[in-house]
Amino acid sequence: MKDPPFKIKNNCIKKEQNTQNKYQSQRLEYTLLQQMQKTIITPADIGIITEKIS
Repeated sequence: MKDPPFKIKNNCIKKEQNTQNKYQSQRLEYTLLQQMQKTIITPADIGIITEKIS
């Protein structure tokens, strides 16, 4: 049995919200990284950061 159209639409909206939440948490991580970069960065830290990015 096929899903009624409104159910599919709701699923799409949910997916969209999940995606937005994911981007927001990534943006938060990025701003935290930027704030950390204002403090002292050691070569070890750079290794950890580049590992996260790649």
